[in-house]
Amino acid sequence: MPPHGYPQQQPIPPQGYPGGPPPQGYPGGPAPQKSGAGKKILGVVGTLGLGIVGVVVLALLRSVDGGGIAVGECVDITSPSMARADWETAACGTSKSDFKVAKQLDGRASCGDDYDSAEKPGDYVLCLVPDVAVGDCRTDSPTELQVKVPCTDPDAKHRITAVADNASGPPECAEGDPDQYYMVWNEPALTICWKTA
Repeated sequence: MPPHGYPQQQPIPPQGYPGGPPPQGYPGGPAPQKSGAGKKILGVVGTLGLGIVGVVVLALLRSVDGGGIAVGECVDITSPSMARADWETAACGTSKSDFKVAKQLDGRASCGDDYDSAEKPGDYVLCLVPDVAVGDCRTDSPTELQVKVPCTDPDAKHRITAVADNASGPPECAEGDPDQYYMVWNEPALTICWKTA
């Protein structure tokens, strides 16, 4: 019993909601638990989406910088160094066109001994055959790709004497001429004959 003159104190009511904690979703209640499966699905979809975007970007970059050069198209070699040749596309059969693309290989694959090659390091390799006509002249250097030059140029070393769209070799060249040389490719079928300029 309280001392005389003091009002009786009331007990402190319980905090929160009567009968326990409030239901989920109400202020002050526990946060609803989210399913782990939804997070996993979103993660997988996001990863796949980024992968697809990466592939598309890579394909676009290759088409901009030369990876999009198709077999049968031609290139003008703007820097003929075998260590790091540079090129741009050119119309086939013109004085600007030095080579025709015979194959395009991924990475650092080898074109073999029969083909000249130009590489975009780590990306692709162009396997090349000469794009020449009878009367064209080409350079000849152990450290550079052979490119077309005017026959009056001091660097002109070979004059083209025959070109055939087959792989028959010597029959396409002038018979009995000891100064005549030839090269044959099977892909594409091509025979080129030349003499020293």
